[in-house]
Amino acid sequence: MEDGKNKTGDPMKMINAFFTRRPAKTLLDTIDDLFTRQPGRMSFHVHLSETESHYVVKAEVPGVSKEEIELALDKSVLTIRIKPGPDNSEGAKWEGAFRTIELPGNALTKDLRAMHQNGILTVRVPKRRKKKIPID
Repeated sequence: MEDGKNKTGDPMKMINAFFTRRPAKTLLDTIDDLFTRQPGRMSFHVHLSETESHYVVKAEVPGVSKEEIELALDKSVLTIRIKPGPDNSEGAKWEGAFRTIELPGNALTKDLRAMHQNGILTVRVPKRRKKKIPID
């Protein structure tokens, strides 16, 4: 080991990669929620997974109708926003919430599809296919 680096690469990049991927990111988000969530403020979990042909973003939004959800895309950043809710029977009103997800570079963001069912918002984003280059 020389200059603080090992054979596998830059240790700071390795640490950053660890804390920005699941399950460490989910754990850190949960800990953040414990200390930053305020009464009346909504919070929801978002999971990013992938299949061979798509990236799949799932947001757990129980009790939220599709009319209360806004999706926005800015380049490769998907924002899921929950609008503020109405007063409930006890006179309390909850604030809205949002999450942002940076999609990988090979995501075809112009072709994404969203569906809301049983308290789960699912956004499917196709992957750009790798172009095979023939060799003559």
